[in-house]
Amino acid sequence: MRDKAVSERAVEMIPIGKPGWGVSPEPEKTGDAVIMEILNDQVPHSLAELASIAHVPVWKVRAFVDFLAKYALVTYDQQKQIVAICPDFVLL
Repeated sequence: MRDKAVSERAVEMIPIGKPGWGVSPEPEKTGDAVIMEILNDQVPHSLAELASIAHVPVWKVRAFVDFLAKYALVTYDQQKQIVAICPDFVLL
C-alpha cells in the first residue's frame, strides 16, 4: 500500500497576465538596445542625437559605436560624428 503523503503533492497555481501575480514586468531597454533600434532605420545619425534619445552620455555612445565600427557593423565618420548601420547587419 502506498503512503498517501507520497502519492499526492501540492501544486502551486500562479495566475498569468495580472500585475503582481507572478508576472514580472517587462524590462526597460538599455541604452545600447535603444541605439540599435534607432540605427535600424538605416538613416545616418549623429552621436549627439543617439545620446539624447537613449539618455546616455555621448562618450558611452562613442564607445559603443567604436565597437560596432571595429567589426564593420556600422559606418562611422569620426570627423562629422555620424554613424549609420550597415545594410547587411540590419538583415540579422
